[in-house]
Amino acid sequence: MVRGLRDAVVGAVLVAGLVAGAGCTPNGGGRAAPPAVSLTGDQVERALPAAVGGAVAWQPQHGYPVVSEDGQLSAYCDNANPACEGVTLFGRSGFAAKPRQDVRTPHLTFELVVYDTAAHAERGVERWVAALQKREDRELKRVKLTRKPIDVDSGADSTDAWMVEKEYVRMVLRVGAVVALVRSSAFDDRAEMEKAARLQVDRVRAVAEGGKAGG
Repeated sequence: MVRGLRDAVVGAVLVAGLVAGAGCTPNGGGRAAPPAVSLTGDQVERALPAAVGGAVAWQPQHGYPVVSEDGQLSAYCDNANPACEGVTLFGRSGFAAKPRQDVRTPHLTFELVVYDTAAHAERGVERWVAALQKREDRELKRVKLTRKPIDVDSGADSTDAWMVEKEYVRMVLRVGAVVALVRSSAFDDRAEMEKAARLQVDRVRAVAEGGKAGG
């Protein structure tokens, strides 16, 4: 092979290698990670549970689900709230146990907070946990109750969960650029709440991947 032709072939191979490697991770560990899971407004509405199974007969609350974006978002997420940095969408659905009783009727709420990036969502998780716990602290001290961290197998990218016995369970879950807040009141059944968390995580992933979320 003449030198000019050989150099051209080598150059072509090097260029091809660079192009092929463009999809690799910086450490050469294979292809780059896929884009973080995110949701549009319509997807948020579909990802929020429409029904919840399990031992409790949960009845959807009137007026849910709701999805807020753009100007409507400020009604939920004040710009002064550090957990709201990068938030683009919010949605909520709520349930009450049947038959309804007095103020101790168990309630279950699902909230989805969509961020513009997974990095903002990661910081959002930390800030939501801090904000929720700070809000609880004064009341817990007043009634002399304690918060206890719990392990929850939710299937999320990250999970922070805690409970106050005979009162409630709180869970902050992240799936890509989506943060899910799954909360109960007058209800502390860990097994049932873990099912609720996995239900929400599975629905977010299914809708984000273009599938249909059951229930």
